[in-house]
Amino acid sequence: QRCGRLGSLRFFAKRELLFTPVLGLAAYFLNFIFLSRDWNKDRDTITRTFQGLWTAQKKPSFWMVLFPEGTRFSEIKLKEAQQFCLARSLPLPRNVLVPRLKGFTSSLEHLRSRTDLLIDVTIGYSEHDPVSRT
Repeated sequence: QRCGRLGSLRFFAKRELLFTPVLGLAAYFLNFIFLSRDWNKDRDTITRTFQGLWTAQKKPSFWMVLFPEGTRFSEIKLKEAQQFCLARSLPLPRNVLVPRLKGFTSSLEHLRSRTDLLIDVTIGYSEHDPVSRT
């Protein structure tokens, strides 16, 4: 908050979070971008969000946080992801799901001409990694 950046965070989150006691209200007041996982609705939500950012400030400055995998890992979801990859001749994932990229791609389309910097932070971990047990 000392740097004045807390209000500049823009998180993408599942719409269900909005109805979680305390967290939902906090997310609402922090201007989270709530997505429903229905691309027709979400495309409009993303477009409205960025149009609002561009009209609210001459040169808006914000941090956008997006977790493209966006779901909990399970064996069933892994098999679905592998079938998706097989059908498209993509590399088969063994430990992760296929990222959902429509929202990210749509966001980049809105940001492309107005963004100076994009930082990708990817975190990997393993519960079997001996270093993480220390």
